[in-house]
Amino acid sequence: MPPAPKRTRREIWDSRVSGFGIRISDVEDPDPNRRGKAGKITFILFARFSPGAAPTRRNIGVYGATSLDAARSTAGEWRSLIAKGIDPKVIEAEAQEAAARERALRVKHSFANVAQAFFTSKLALERRGREAERDFRAAFVTAWGDRPVSDITPLDVLEIINAKKRTAPVMARALLVMARRFFSWPAQGGEDHRHNAVANPTPQRRGAVRTLARHRPHEIPTRPALPHASAHRTSA
Repeated sequence: MPPAPKRTRREIWDSRVSGFGIRISDVEDPDPNRRGKAGKITFILFARFSPGAAPTRRNIGVYGATSLDAARSTAGEWRSLIAKGIDPKVIEAEAQEAAARERALRVKHSFANVAQAFFTSKLALERRGREAERDFRAAFVTAWGDRPVSDITPLDVLEIINAKKRTAPVMARALLVMARRFFSWPAQGGEDHRHNAVANPTPQRRGAVRTLARHRPHEIPTRPALPHASAHRTSA
């Protein structure tokens, strides 16, 4: 689609969703392969977004980053909200706030943060706590630092133990003991309930404790191997 005439913008309206359209800029695409094409096309909705307000244009997205189908779907959703007297901006703001809260909770309940609480309230009081913290960080925090602690499964733990067992069986045994202590630590009253993911273990974490308690390093199961790639090849 060619750009609009200089110092103007051209708008084309959709035949399916009322008020939905595109705004074409007067800038030409700098890509040599797109010579003569518009450099920016914006999806818009023209509507009265709140009762009594004057109709206005609101951007939905830019073509390329947003597809036509996605933009048309958004326009339809916005029109449905408007029909109920709801400004879509309010819903979007609430969704953004909810996403921000979720991100904050993920950080607060990340494995790294919960492990830090374990180090501070438990290992710092022990004679060899600093050494234990160093090993725990190297083995587990490095691997799972940003993951929610409630997402860690027994197989995640045992995979690390198995890898360590091949080169350092004594260390593997020590790490297994440390993992058992960490996953059962809240039940021993070691946490002050600031971290809900720890203070209220999920069934996954309780399962991790039970599974780890059943295994010694030489009994640890491994993940099943994936079939060899050649097994899936078909002849031409």
